[in-house]
Amino acid sequence: MDLRDALAQIAEIRAHIAQNETFRGYRSATVAASGLLALLGAAIQTLWIPDPQQQFTAYLKLWIVVAAASFLIFAAEIAWRSYLHAAPQARQLTLLAVQQLRRAWWRAGC
Repeated sequence: MDLRDALAQIAEIRAHIAQNETFRGYRSATVAASGLLALLGAAIQTLWIPDPQQQFTAYLKLWIVVAAASFLIFAAEIAWRSYLHAAPQARQLTLLAVQQLRRAWWRAGC
């Protein structure tokens, strides 16, 4: 067994370990920020869109903006934590979580 084979086996073992671990990259501050955005969206909807069935386009735009802002907060937090962690296993876990989210996104047809 040469060095390349050994390194390839180690990388494969790390990938299997990362797939079975739970991603704990989401922190309470980002979850709280997402919740606050949702509450702000609900308040805006109550004030500006009292009848969502009659103003469906405005309603849809509002919640798309809220969802996009929440996504950006989570993406920025994940990118920042990935940048801060030098441990290869932590970065691999973050990359795996992002890949799983991307696959779920595509399966949902978005």
